[in-house]
Order: sequence, then C-alpha cells, then structure tokens
Amino acid sequence: MPDLPRAWHARPWFLVLLGVVPLTGFAAWGIAHTVAVLRDLGGASGGFMSVPWLVSFLLLWWVPLAWLERPRTTPAAVPADRGTDARGRGTDAAGRASDVAGGTPGAAGLDVLSVTVQIPVYNEDPAALRACLHSVLVQSRPVDRIRVVDDGSHAPDGTPMTYDDVRAELTERAAVRGVETTWDRTPNRGKRHAQMHVLAHDDADIFVTLDSDSVLDADAVAEGLRPFADPAVQSVAGQVIVLNHDANVLTRLINLLYLPFTRGLRSAQSVLGRVTINSGTLAFYRAEVVRGAAGVYEHERFRGRPMQMNDDSMLTFYALCAGDTVHQPSSLVFTLAPQRWSHYLRQQMRWMRGTTVRHLWWLRYMPLTGIVFWTTVAEYLHIVLGLAIPLALVANPDYRDHLRTVAALGACVGVAMSYLMALRLFTVGRTDMRTRQALLLFAAAPLAALWRAVFLRPLYLYAMVTCHRVSRWGTRDNVEVDLATR
Repeated sequence: MPDLPRAWHARPWFLVLLGVVPLTGFAAWGIAHTVAVLRDLGGASGGFMSVPWLVSFLLLWWVPLAWLERPRTTPAAVPADRGTDARGRGTDAAGRASDVAGGTPGAAGLDVLSVTVQIPVYNEDPAALRACLHSVLVQSRPVDRIRVVDDGSHAPDGTPMTYDDVRAELTERAAVRGVETTWDRTPNRGKRHAQMHVLAHDDADIFVTLDSDSVLDADAVAEGLRPFADPAVQSVAGQVIVLNHDANVLTRLINLLYLPFTRGLRSAQSVLGRVTINSGTLAFYRAEVVRGAAGVYEHERFRGRPMQMNDDSMLTFYALCAGDTVHQPSSLVFTLAPQRWSHYLRQQMRWMRGTTVRHLWWLRYMPLTGIVFWTTVAEYLHIVLGLAIPLALVANPDYRDHLRTVAALGACVGVAMSYLMALRLFTVGRTDMRTRQALLLFAAAPLAALWRAVFLRPLYLYAMVTCHRVSRWGTRDNVEVDLATR
C-alpha cells in the first residue's frame, strides 16, 4: 500500500502569532483610508479617489476575517430524555434521532452516525484511485460504506478501463475491516449522475463526497464530522491541499493560487456559517439534504443546456437553504493538481463558468437580507472597481502626470497583499513539504498575484461572457495526472 502523507492544522497560539501582522496591517490601512475620505469630504484635499479606494479596501473584508476561523470541536453531550431507534441511534423525547435532527450529541453521538463515502471515477490513474481508496479504509474514524461509481471510464483507444485489480483489492480489504462496499459501472453521464446513482437511495446519516484523485489525511473523517454536533450545520467543507505540490512550476503556482479561496474566502465565510462552495474534493453533507435533491440535482439546466459543472456548489446551495454551511480546516485532503497548462486552462474555465452561473442563482434565490446575497454583490462591485479605477486615473489630468508613481505604489500594495495572503500557507503543517519548500513558495507569492491579475482576471471576464457553455465537463478525456509523477 502507498505511504500516505499526513497534515495538520496549526495550533491556536501559532495562528495568533501569524494573524497579528495581517490584522494590524489591515487596521492601519483602514484607518488611513477613512482619514483620507474625511479629509476629502471636509474639503482639505482635492483628491477624488479616496472613496473608491476605501470601498475597494472594504470589499476585502474576508482577508482579515479568515484569521478568526478555528476548527470546530465537539461539545460534551447535553443530557436529555432519550431512547433508541431501530438502528440503535439516540432519540430525543419526540422519538427523533437527535444525532441528526436535533440536540447536541457530543462525540459519542457523532460516533453512531452512519457514514457513506461516495467516489465517482472517470478516466482515473489506477495508482491514484488505489491511494484514494486506501486512505478511506485507514481512517481513524471508520466509515460504514464506500460506494464507487465508474462513470464509463475508457482508455485512449476507446476500450473500457475497468480497474478490476483495484476493485478486487478494495472488496477484500474492506471486508476485513467490516466496511460495506459497492462498485458500479454506468454509461458516461457526468459526475452528478454518478453520485445520485447510489446516494438517492442510500440510508446513511452523513454523505461524504470524495474525488478519485484525492487522498484523505487519516483524521479527515473524524474532524469533518465534528461540526455536525451543531444540529444547524448541514454541510462541512474539508480543507484542500495540493498533493503533487513539487511536480513542476505549474503545481507550485497552483499551491499559491488556491490560498485566497481555500484558506481565505471560504474560511471567512465559515466564521459566518455561510460557506457558498464546498470543494468536491472533500465535503460532508447531512444525507437528507442530498436525498431531498435527487431527481433535480442531476438535471439542472442553464439556458436550456444541461449543467455538467459546479456540482459541489449546487449541493452547497441545497445545504445553505437548509441551514449553516461551514469549513473544517482540520479535515484535510490532498489532491492532484493539473501538471499541464492545457489541463489547468480547461479546469479554470470550467470553474469560472460554473461559478458565474451559481452567482446568478445566489442573486435570485438567496434572501436580500442575507450574507450570501450581499457578498455576491460585493464580488461584482470589486470587479467593476478593478476596471473603473484604472480608467479614472488615466482620464483625470491631475493623475495622468503621476501614473508611474501611482502604478509603483499600486505594485507595492499588491506585493504586500500577496505576502499577507501567503501567510495562510503556514496554517497547515504537512509531512511531505519541508520548511525550505514552504519558504520558497512564500517568497514567490507576488508571482502568483501577478498571474492572477494578468491572466486569471481577464480569463474570468471571458468565462462570465461565455458562461452558457456548461454542457461539457471539459477537463479529462483520458488520464491526465498520475500519482507516480507527483
């Protein structure tokens, strides 16, 4: 069996030390912007850009808030008049399974929750799939059921890829551990159909969605279940880290590019209990949320076309409608990132188009008084200001003669911001990354910021305009990343 890496979330005292710099910097920056606005409003300055600068600063609300995130722990169980149901789960006075529907179950209550892990497979590297399944079997908190669905995998010449050896190995090892397994092969219809092929009628309490190119940390399931001690929590996002982090220049860059979302925006949203997109790489759901979406989730359409992307954000949307959605930074999963630029480009287009469609859903269906609606508005306002402010500077004669100075100052701010965001790199420790590698990544943070500004931002604008192209998955026609080359 492959040797699996380990990862862990940093200790609270270390997070406090790391967070002092960005929180202090943002406080000072905010005060400076506010003073500038007050001076302009009082006529003490002839500048006209102070208000847009302040608004731009406020739209980065999530950067300091992310530092307040902490892993959710399991409280002591609350005593209640409880019996047991037919499956041996504790019930409250009304006869409901309080581990799922109410109460505060504590660690013992979480232990009796039945857990199904669903893994959709399509043209996956056999070694990566074997490592994925192995990581599920060796969890410190055992799962009850593993359900693999091969969505019509095929070799480059069109012949079926059946993974017979991997399947036989899983069946044998799972039987020894008392874990139920199923392995189905279906015609290729997409990830959503592969998931609901088995989850629509599965009777587990918690569903775990796991990508086949990902490897769980040994405590990922145990940590991912902890937030469900709060009955309001409907879904939990695991924290994603790059497995093949040192394969080439692209995977090193992706390490940094993942940070603003996986350890930035998502962490800040979790503090508010309103995570909008769980990563499909690893996510936990109350099963009734997923079962309740069966028949609708698989057949989502946009502008008359079947939606084949952003399955993770749609499941999160259902969870948002039912209650709280959070991120558990101590539930860690390693994933294989694209190692070729063509693969990376197709992945980004898929993510960006799908996110644009989901933004439209949030604006239409989320409450006007809710956080999700207004943070979506804020994101679009940030895009507009990012285009409008440079144009205003060029158009205004008072600034036109000083564009070089303004550009230099903007570059300095951008470099500082990139390093403040890159500090989040050190919130996770891992056995497969040496300190020297982490420090080199941190030093390269401005390059990731430059790539984001020069390439990803224009690409996002193009994806927004072409967001109707949602009917193709667009990432994998054959095995594109293998475990051996990581």
